[in-house]
Amino acid sequence: MNSIFENLKCEKCGKKTVQTNKLDTVKCKTCGEILFTIETKAPKRAYLIDPKYKWMQDLEAIEYLAYYFPKKIGHRINPQHENDGYSQALLDFKSTTRDAEIINKINKVFLPLFEDKQISEDVRIVVAPPSYTMSQNKRLKKLVEILCGKFKCSNAANALVRESNVPESTWGCHRTKEMHLSSIVCQKKLIKHKKILLIDDITTSGCTINACKEILLNNGARSVKCLVLGKTKRDQ
Repeated sequence: MNSIFENLKCEKCGKKTVQTNKLDTVKCKTCGEILFTIETKAPKRAYLIDPKYKWMQDLEAIEYLAYYFPKKIGHRINPQHENDGYSQALLDFKSTTRDAEIINKINKVFLPLFEDKQISEDVRIVVAPPSYTMSQNKRLKKLVEILCGKFKCSNAANALVRESNVPESTWGCHRTKEMHLSSIVCQKKLIKHKKILLIDDITTSGCTINACKEILLNNGARSVKCLVLGKTKRDQ
């Protein structure tokens, strides 16, 4: 089973454990001992039990404009996506290629949600690079261009560059963060000693954007604030 907890060991029998059922209960697959539960709507989290899952805390710290409900859960159509105009608009935005449509989506859907973000003039906005080197990421770069014009801040959208392809991130961030750290290079002169607003479109595990944050800080950024257009929410 593909589980973020599959390498945990049972304190009772010493065997590996496995996550069961909707990310809510973790128990030993050998003896059945329940190790702990994760209440997704309560403050009890896995990172309070094992520091290895600090990425879950990092995910909670990411700011977002709105929740994003994915189009499908497994092989099933997600009714929450069908009923959520923002999720549909965000998915459309990710696939839009025409400049006029991109600008229209930014102005009508996203820009109004930035009104209370108080982006100061001393901030530089950086875009988290996509998973594939050939992707131009022009939608987010156009968003940064418009934001910089509105808030009079600096455009550093190209500060992070992907040099090799990586699989797209999903739950289980600790598995792929090293891939991001080793495949992204930073244009240090664009961010050194600067306050950074790091932007991505959708985050699910938080892996990509938090790896980018670490890279920016390691290359001399004064501070890094992470903001995504949509944070994935999978209500069951």
